[in-house]
Amino acid sequence: MLKYICLLFFIEILATAQSNYIDQGHAKLSELVTELGTTIDQRVQEHLLNANTTKTNEKNERIDRFFQNKKYINTTKKAYIRLRFTNSFASKDPRTLNFHIRAQLPLRSLNEAFKLFIDNQSNNYLKDSTQEYTQQNAVAVGINFFATLKHAVESKYSIGIRSTELFAQAIYSKKYYSGAWKIEPQQLFEYTSKNIFSEETNIYFDHKYNTQELLRIGIHRSTEQKHAGMDYGSHITYYHSLSKRRGYSFGEYLHGNTQYKDGSSKYPGIYEYATAFNWREQIYRKWILYEIQPILSFHKKHDYKANYILQANIEFYFGGGY
Repeated sequence: MLKYICLLFFIEILATAQSNYIDQGHAKLSELVTELGTTIDQRVQEHLLNANTTKTNEKNERIDRFFQNKKYINTTKKAYIRLRFTNSFASKDPRTLNFHIRAQLPLRSLNEAFKLFIDNQSNNYLKDSTQEYTQQNAVAVGINFFATLKHAVESKYSIGIRSTELFAQAIYSKKYYSGAWKIEPQQLFEYTSKNIFSEETNIYFDHKYNTQELLRIGIHRSTEQKHAGMDYGSHITYYHSLSKRRGYSFGEYLHGNTQYKDGSSKYPGIYEYATAFNWREQIYRKWILYEIQPILSFHKKHDYKANYILQANIEFYFGGGY
């Protein structure tokens, strides 16, 4: 926490003494990120294509855009670089300090269908979890391709390299509407050069009260070749964007596995219940944000005794989106 205080103090000094230089520097870097995606795009088009291009309008919901959750990050076509520093404290687990990077450089002349990506946040693109930012994975680099299939099925295909292995991934989703609810099932498949296959199903039920409030219910299941049993879980999360600068979310989570290992024994049931609150706010600049996430977790590895967790995040965002 002392590191965060020092970091905030350092940012305040810079913001006070060199306010214009910081804004100009961020604007130039954001412009460079966008131009880089456009330059790469044009080179690909010159060498591989000779066709007219069309532009598509991307409709991003305000709440998902502000909270920058996985559901938004994995569908936006905007060019961006996001740096996130996470410090996690827990009463029954060791402290963790992680750094996460995510970047996207879309190839717009291809109808925004192609997109370069860099990601070390999670191998699992769709799962919502109270531990979303505490796990630091190997950096993955590759290319995404987006396409709309028959019956309005949206698809995303990815090829890339993660650590020392190649991987290919496909995600399919479709939106349905029933009254005030939007229902979106998503299916993921992944295969790696180490012959590891995994698949995952997520179903989102969204009820949007207005432009500031959203209730989301999620159901999850997944399997992985190298792990026994099937993971499953659910969450219900309420998002409230108080303004363009700040907002909060509150959620209830549960996670289970049909063959969860507890030492030498197997437990076919729910192994964690958790309640999480998240406060997110811009500080000094709209591209600098902090998050405070108190979490109350009851995990089987701790005999379902209360584990008090506090996560603090500092985020720097360059590019489009805010």
